[in-house]
Formats: sequence, structure tokens, C-alpha cells
Amino acid sequence: DRSAVSEATMRLQSDMATATINAKVHAAMFNILAGDLDAARPFSQSMEGMTTPSVSVVKGWLEFYAGRQAAVFNAGKNAAQYLDKCASFFDQGQGTGNDI
Repeated sequence: DRSAVSEATMRLQSDMATATINAKVHAAMFNILAGDLDAARPFSQSMEGMTTPSVSVVKGWLEFYAGRQAAVFNAGKNAAQYLDKCASFFDQGQGTGNDI
């Protein structure tokens, strides 16, 4: 239901300033999985400079879905370039294995 997703997103964005990193990660993933990449970006951007495994994984998924969406509209023009960026975020997210 689009209106429920929109309402939840607005509520999450209003609480973003005081939200924990874990809450921001979950909010970003919620929006990514709901297909609202534009709503997921502010949460991802608010975690800029943080390199925890969960933050890196969220950034990787956001890049993957955004890149895949762009590749559909720009077929053949560096379509697979976004995969390198995604892989970089996922590699950072793996950490030492003890961090996850």
C-alpha cells in the first residue's frame, strides 16, 4: 500500500535527527525493499563516513537497485559499472567476519 509506505517514510524522516545508526539502517532498507530509492537516500547520506558492516551493506544494496534501474534506461552505457561500486560496499560490509 503506497500510502502506508509514504506515511511510514515521513514518520521515519521526522525522527532521523535523533535516530540511532541501527534505526537508520533499518529505515533505509525498508525504503529500498519498498522500491522507494529516493526516500532511502537521505538515510544513507546521513550515515556518510560511517563504515560499519551494516551501513556498508545498505549502501551496497542502494547502489545495486539504483544502478540496475539506471541500466534499464541507459542500456549499454556503462551498464555494469554500478556492480563494481556495489561490490566495493559489500566487501567493506564483510569486515573481518567478527563484525557481522
